[in-house]
Amino acid sequence: PNIGLFWYFFMEIFLDFRYFFLFVFQYHVFIYSVPLTLKLKHHPVFCFWVQVAIIATFKSYPSIGDIALHLSLLPLFYHKLQEMTYGVVIAIAFISLTIFTPIVWRMWIFYGTGNANFYYAMTLVLALTESALISDAVGAILKRQ
Repeated sequence: PNIGLFWYFFMEIFLDFRYFFLFVFQYHVFIYSVPLTLKLKHHPVFCFWVQVAIIATFKSYPSIGDIALHLSLLPLFYHKLQEMTYGVVIAIAFISLTIFTPIVWRMWIFYGTGNANFYYAMTLVLALTESALISDAVGAILKRQ
């Protein structure tokens, strides 16, 4: 188990459909490249940041370093992202995930009091929070145009 979305899904899927969903999950990240490049052609560094964030969100075996990379690049766009609508909610969600995800993992792996569903719920909240960050940031950039 990791902080990605793949492991639990592929644990539950029928073997007949495994290759189809493996193809869909691996290649759906590339669908975003052309529309984002066309829409954000005046902001190439921000377009790069969005691509890195999308890859970190939907990667099959992500790590905390992937998330830390795009979060550490976020201050580059501070002056452009002041119109983000849900910035405080997203920050609180990231802080909560930083606290609760290791606790739930430890409860599941070491103590046996939790189960995989609790940990997977944390990974779903992480993906939702990252998706909200990406969409809110892109919305703030497009508002300024």
